[in-house]
Amino acid sequence: MKKYLQLFVATMTLSMLCGCNQEQMNVKKEELTFEYGEVIPTDVQNYLDNSDDYLKETVMKGIPQNEKGKEYPSVGEYFLSLSHDKESMKVKVNIKDTTAPVFTDKNTALTVENGKKIEKNIFKATDLSPVEIKVEDSQVNYDKAGNYTVKVKATDKYNNTAQKEVKLTVKEKKVVKTSEKTSTTSKKTTSNKSTQKSNTSNKTGNSSSNSSNKNNGTSNSGTSNGSGTGNTGTSSGTSGSSSSSSNDLWVANLKVAKSYSKIMIASAPSSSSRQGTFTYYQKVNGKWKEVLETTADFGKAGVGTGSENSTRTPIGQYTFTKLMGISPNPGTQLPYHRIDNNDYWCGETLYNQFVDEDVTEHHCSKKNDEHLIDYSSQYKYAAAFSYNTSNIKGKGFAFFLHCANSIHYTGGCVAIPTSQMKKVMQAIDSNTVFIIDLEKNITKY
Repeated sequence: MKKYLQLFVATMTLSMLCGCNQEQMNVKKEELTFEYGEVIPTDVQNYLDNSDDYLKETVMKGIPQNEKGKEYPSVGEYFLSLSHDKESMKVKVNIKDTTAPVFTDKNTALTVENGKKIEKNIFKATDLSPVEIKVEDSQVNYDKAGNYTVKVKATDKYNNTAQKEVKLTVKEKKVVKTSEKTSTTSKKTTSNKSTQKSNTSNKTGNSSSNSSNKNNGTSNSGTSNGSGTGNTGTSSGTSGSSSSSSNDLWVANLKVAKSYSKIMIASAPSSSSRQGTFTYYQKVNGKWKEVLETTADFGKAGVGTGSENSTRTPIGQYTFTKLMGISPNPGTQLPYHRIDNNDYWCGETLYNQFVDEDVTEHHCSKKNDEHLIDYSSQYKYAAAFSYNTSNIKGKGFAFFLHCANSIHYTGGCVAIPTSQMKKVMQAIDSNTVFIIDLEKNITKY
C-alpha cells in the first residue's frame, strides 16, 4: 500500500511540475494601430511572443475584411481573438487615417485674364478617401491687374489637410479703340499695295537682268543655287548640332553614364518628401533616352540616412541584387524568385539576407524578420538593392524597389505603380544603376 501511495504522490508531483512549466500565451501588445491603407498582418507571430510550436497550435480570428473594391480594411476599431487550448486573449486593432492628401498637379504660378476667376478644377489631389479642394481667393481683385497669392487646400474625409500657395497674376484689361483700329487697317492696306507694286517692279527688273546675263553667257541661276545650297548647308549644320545636343540628355554627363547603360533615378524634392519621381533612362545606339517616368513613394520620414529604427529611404548609389515577387515571373533578364510561404528577409542571425527555408536552415525566432508573402500588394514584384551589404545590424534591412499600394509612403523602400514596376523588372540587368537622392543632388553621381 505504501508503494502505491508513493507512486501516486510522484505522479501528482510530476503533473504539477508539468503544469507549472506549461507555456503561457504572451501577447506582444494588447492594442495596435495601423494606418489606413496598410495590410493587416495575418501571421499569428506578429501578435504573440511564443515558441514556434505554440504559435502553430494557436488559432486567430477576427482579421478585418477588406473594404469593398480595395485591398485593405476601412477605418475603425477591430478585435482579434487568439486562442490556444483553453487560453484565449484579444488584441485591439485601430485603423486610422492620419495621412493628408497629396497634390498631383504642378500648378504653382498661374495667370488669368482680367475679370476671369481662377478655376478650381485645375487643382488635383490624391488620397485613399474622397477629397474636397477649396481655393481661398477672397483677397484677389480679378478686375484689377496685379500679383496675388492664393491658398489651395485639399481635405480628405477624415479632415487631413494639405495646403499649397499659388502665385496668381491678373492681366491688364484689354482696351481696343475703334478709330485706331480703322486707321491701322487703312495704313496696312496702303502699305500692302505699295509692297505689291514694288515687288512687281523688282520682278520686272530681275527678269531683264537675268535675260541680259544669260545673253552674256553668265548663269545667275547657277550662282544663285550655289549660294542657296551654301546657306542651306549652314542652316542644316546648326540645326543638326542643336538636335544632337537635345538628344544627348543631361544624364549623359553623369559619372555613372560611363559605367552603366541603364540609369534608374528616384528623386525627392526635399528630405522630408514622401513622394517624388522615378525615371528610367537607357543608352541606345550611343544616345541616352528617357524610357519611363512615374511617381515614386518614399519612406514615411522622407529620404536620408537609413536605419532599422527609422522610416527613411536611404540615399545613395546602388545596384540591384535580387529580383523576386509573389506574382509569376514577368520576363526578367536576371534570375527571378517566386515568393512562397517559406521566404523571409532576415532581421536577426542572417541580418539583411534573403532566406528560403526550403534551402537554408534559418535558426531564427523570426520576430524581426519580414515574412515576404505577407506583403501581397507591395511584393507582387520587388527588386532588392545593395544597401547595407555588409549586413551591419541596426543599419537596416529589407530595402527594396517594389509595387506601390494605396498609401503614399513606405517603411523606407521606394515604391512605384505596379504596371510600371513590371516594366522595370523586365528592364533590370547587370548594367543597371539605381540612384536615390534629392533632386538637387542627382547631378553629383
